[in-house]
Amino acid sequence: MHRHRGSGPGFLSDILFVALMRGVREEGKTILLEDGYLENGEFTNCRIIFTQNPARLKNIIFRDCVFEIPTTDPPSPYIRKVSQILLSSNPGLVVIWILPEA
Repeated sequence: MHRHRGSGPGFLSDILFVALMRGVREEGKTILLEDGYLENGEFTNCRIIFTQNPARLKNIIFRDCVFEIPTTDPPSPYIRKVSQILLSSNPGLVVIWILPEA
């Protein structure tokens, strides 16, 4: 099964829910960042989904990923910070050194 970068998951097993992970390396997956803690991770060609529930991120690299961010009016401090980081980064390489909970 061939999928284009950023396409939706083909199977439920393609979705990785992040709760508490260190040193994870994933490619071509859908990653749901909802709550939890993620440290020293690297994601390549993944679909990254942020939610309103803050995930603490430390030393995370996103290579050639697409991002989904919830829209709310007004955005939460967490979503505002995530948006600022993504918008100020190189689209092909996003590095988050530390993103604490809001």
